[in-house]
Amino acid sequence: MATDTDVFLRIHRGEEHIRDVPLEGNKMIIGRSLKVEITLESDGVSRKHAELARDSAGNWWVRDLYSANGTKVNREQTMEHKLDIGDVIEIEDFSLLYRM
Repeated sequence: MATDTDVFLRIHRGEEHIRDVPLEGNKMIIGRSLKVEITLESDGVSRKHAELARDSAGNWWVRDLYSANGTKVNREQTMEHKLDIGDVIEIEDFSLLYRM
């Protein structure tokens, strides 16, 4: 089981590396709003677009929050997906690589 400091998202927009975000706590929201834990600045991203949540076994899941443009993992549209190291979450023109 990975601990808080072990896993992070490497965020890219196109070819540009934006930042790395460590996954902390049990829930983080991704969206356009400045009031979420992971902000992606783009009109195509919903204010609260997707949620990252950790289950009781320590696994991280991504869940689409009924966003306007949807969430993909590894190029497949999804509403919910358990993340494995190397998975890529795609939101609009952002890619978020789940790393350790």
